[in-house]
Amino acid sequence: MEKRYYQVFVSSTYIDLVDEREQVTEQLLRSRCIPSGMELFTASGRPPWDVITSAIETTDYMVLILGGRYGSVGDDGRSFTEREYDEAQSRGIPVLAFLHEDVDSLPRRNVDVGEEGESLAKLRAKVSDSERQTVQFWSDARDLAQKVGTAIREAIINEPRPGWVRGGDVRVVDEGSGSDQESDQRVPPLPSLTSTSDELRETLALPGGEARLERSIGTAIKQVKRLPFIVGDAEYDGVANLDAERAQRMAALEDAAPPLVLSVAAAARWGTPDLDQYLCDLVEELNSSPRRSGYTSLIDMMRAPAVLVFTAAGVGACAGKRDDLVGLLLSEELTMDDPMRDEDAPVASLLSAGLLYPYGWPSKSMREYFEKALGADPAWEGSVLDRAWERWEYLAAVARLHLSERFQTPRGERPYLRIEDGAGRARRTTVGKSIRRQVKQAGEAHPLMRAGLCKGSAEAFEGAAASLDGDYGAWGENQDFAALPGMGGALPSGPHYPGSRSGF
Repeated sequence: MEKRYYQVFVSSTYIDLVDEREQVTEQLLRSRCIPSGMELFTASGRPPWDVITSAIETTDYMVLILGGRYGSVGDDGRSFTEREYDEAQSRGIPVLAFLHEDVDSLPRRNVDVGEEGESLAKLRAKVSDSERQTVQFWSDARDLAQKVGTAIREAIINEPRPGWVRGGDVRVVDEGSGSDQESDQRVPPLPSLTSTSDELRETLALPGGEARLERSIGTAIKQVKRLPFIVGDAEYDGVANLDAERAQRMAALEDAAPPLVLSVAAAARWGTPDLDQYLCDLVEELNSSPRRSGYTSLIDMMRAPAVLVFTAAGVGACAGKRDDLVGLLLSEELTMDDPMRDEDAPVASLLSAGLLYPYGWPSKSMREYFEKALGADPAWEGSVLDRAWERWEYLAAVARLHLSERFQTPRGERPYLRIEDGAGRARRTTVGKSIRRQVKQAGEAHPLMRAGLCKGSAEAFEGAAASLDGDYGAWGENQDFAALPGMGGALPSGPHYPGSRSGF
């Protein structure tokens, strides 16, 4: 299958934006892009502007980053940054513009004043007023990199450019007809909101399938984000009947979210490293909800899309036995803003079923919702969902236990797991035995450890798993439901719930 790469010219001042450019460059590389920019060129004896124009001439997209400085000014009175922007515009190259949201908050040494400050203000106005590109605002290097990653992926889909392919992968395309001359190079149709997992899998197998599936996920997210309580256009305080209001909002979310759950689970189950990075970026981006006052159970629902994407990605990865993706999702490397503490924390310690289902047994409620969202799909029939869910819940519990010493673990976070029964012995999680045996045999070479779960330490994994066994083993011996974290409601029944009456 052809892999197409896109050249992206990064235009900005340099000294004041070193960290920002570094993180943006890393993000572009993850998005299958080839970053270029003024600081990447070695001395060649050619005039700098000739080198720059040669690079812009062959570029597919430009990322324009404006901080607090206008930059070095040339003979015509324009800075290199402004000249690069004008050059891209004159050539019809799509420009993705990112302006710092509060220049006055930047260190004084990184903010131009006087004539250069006025020139910067004019450039910002010119970029903002142009109808040829959209403008986004950024606050720090991490925020900027995330927004660049999302924007470049959307641009590749919505404003396709020639890109580059390896010589052995080149295929002739009849641009006049809009179709490839080779039958296997057809553009896959955009999956609909009613696509099945198998249809999504077939889309992935076609050229351009990854981008199409990303767009499908984006469409599904828009369906969820149209809900007023997700985007923030809703009351969070002064509600007359909190329980009734929350029930109505939850019902609206559950009706809108199945396509999102299905498409994310498919991307994680059959995807690629590029899609993995897209899903991880998506989880971080969806968590960026404003802090506000009001009922916590209503405010928490603003993070519902992030919870659903995180869980669907984990379950999908477990179904596909993609331990590297599972480890990445549950590692300390994947972080997000903790809305309660003004700092970043691992995603695994923040996003939980309890945010969507704060009462009773959260993970049981989430499991039942996933049964509705995925259970009717043939690709998830039989024991596929059961085994994937148990594997994910066990590993998520181990990760949270490992993280609990440094990061606050949300209440009710230890999930329900299948408990083995038998006279006179402690109950243990069925799924835990096989995973722990694999990790013990492979040690730090196991994919979960390589991906960063428990900081890559098999010893830390075993310690957290033993703690989990202790909690559930004690509960199983005593059959004391009140002792189980996340307790609430009556004991459920069935083979996939601890405390199944059939075993006692």
